[in-house]
Amino acid sequence: MLFLFLAIFLVISNYTWADDTDFRVISVFVLAFNYMNMIMYLRFIDQTAVLVAMLYSIISDMLVFTATFIFGIIAFANMFYVMQGVAKNEDSTLKDDETEIVGSNFALACLHAFDAAFGNFDTGNFYKYGSYQIILWAIYFCLVIVLTLVMLNMIIALMGGTYAQFESIQSEE
Repeated sequence: MLFLFLAIFLVISNYTWADDTDFRVISVFVLAFNYMNMIMYLRFIDQTAVLVAMLYSIISDMLVFTATFIFGIIAFANMFYVMQGVAKNEDSTLKDDETEIVGSNFALACLHAFDAAFGNFDTGNFYKYGSYQIILWAIYFCLVIVLTLVMLNMIIALMGGTYAQFESIQSEE
């Protein structure tokens, strides 16, 4: 139903108010829902029905994990964002980009924390924080342990458990 609504909206927007850029953005969402519908139609083929059911089960099992992971990203982003102001307050001769750890706003801080969860984080400006760099390193190591080691291994275990559950069901048949 949602796909049909978006497809109708896409056709109407093509002939009315939308310029080419808006039309392309709307098209991306229509294409995404179209591919989701195609995957759902694979349930009716015997060879792919188990895979689609397993994919649906993994996604539904991941909802609580995803909420917890996002909460962790926001928490660590907030910690780094608050600490970012320390060096500027300590040494007023430093420019903002010289003390920047996670970006100029909280949204960028969240993106940097998300990158850090997957191993991409720049610790190059930590030395400019003087005695406070110990706090930054402690936050960074906690982020690595909690988000990278614990949470990502948890999702692997969660997917493995769902896969094992479907393997046992399939072997019973």
